[in-house]
Amino acid sequence: MVPASQTPPNAGVVNTCIVAVPADIAEYLMAEKNVTAIASSFGVNLEWNDKGLALLGLPDNVALAKMKLQRLVTHCQWGASEDKLHRLLLQQPMATCFLRLSPTVASLDTFERALTRHSPTVTLGKGPANDLMVSDDLISRSHCMLELDAEKGCVYVVDCSTNGTFLNGKRLPGKSKGRVV
Repeated sequence: MVPASQTPPNAGVVNTCIVAVPADIAEYLMAEKNVTAIASSFGVNLEWNDKGLALLGLPDNVALAKMKLQRLVTHCQWGASEDKLHRLLLQQPMATCFLRLSPTVASLDTFERALTRHSPTVTLGKGPANDLMVSDDLISRSHCMLELDAEKGCVYVVDCSTNGTFLNGKRLPGKSKGRVV
């Protein structure tokens, strides 16, 4: 957001930008607490129309909000909720995250661990060096990693496998392509 003390040359010019947002994600974005978070963080107003999410505000603010919303949409391809979007918008630091993996098959045990700044990762795979070993033909020796980013207050999933990792039925990007919240 452009500070009030720095009046840009285009002060008073209101820009409108349409951001393509799937309807299911837009529903969560348009929740009152998320609209308020976007307005206070970026200095823009939101409107939902048949073309997408309209951002209204100063050009620099609109550009910044557009970039952030596009990033949110990318992360929400694997699952979205009002609270997930709110946490991503606020990016509040988190010292500890308690992780509990509850299997859907009886042959696996529940796994619990606290992720902290000093111990921010959990690795999964069939190799003995992993924090959680899973013996299955579809699992790689080093399959994936869960990683706490304490400053952003997020837990990321990183695909470390050669055959891919799926979350909610969708393939995650490869390790070199990025992480997913």
